[in-house]
Amino acid sequence: MKVLVLLAAVSGFVNSAYAAPERMVCQEYERESGKLLNKTIVLTATGPSKDKHDEKGEYIAVETPYLISIYEGSSTYTEQEFTGHVLSEDVNFDFESDDGKIHFYTYLDEPAESGLVIQDGKKETRLDFVCR
Repeated sequence: MKVLVLLAAVSGFVNSAYAAPERMVCQEYERESGKLLNKTIVLTATGPSKDKHDEKGEYIAVETPYLISIYEGSSTYTEQEFTGHVLSEDVNFDFESDDGKIHFYTYLDEPAESGLVIQDGKKETRLDFVCR
C-alpha cells in the first residue's frame, strides 16, 4: 500500500513538472541571429483545466481555455486578441484559436523553440518566438 501511495505521489509530481503556465510572454525573434523583433504575444489562461479524451475515451492532453494577445513594437495596446484553448501534454504546449486562424506552439523545456502561425484565407504566416 505504501508503495502505491509513493508511486502515485511521484507520478503526480512528474506529470505536473511541466504544467501549462497561467501566463506566458513571448517575443518574436530571428532564429539565425537571435535578434529580437517587434511582435510580442501574451498568453493568459482564462479558465480551469480539464482532461481531454478522444472518441474512445483515451486520455489525450490537458485542455485549458486561453486568450492570446498580440502586440506590435512598444505599443501598450493589443493589436489583436483571440480566444481559444491550449492542449498541453508533457512539454508540448499548443494554442489553437476558436476561429482556427491562430496557432501557437512551444516546448516548455525549450522556450526558444516556439512559433506562431497566422492563417488569413489562403495566406499563412509563420513567425519564430522565444518565451520567458
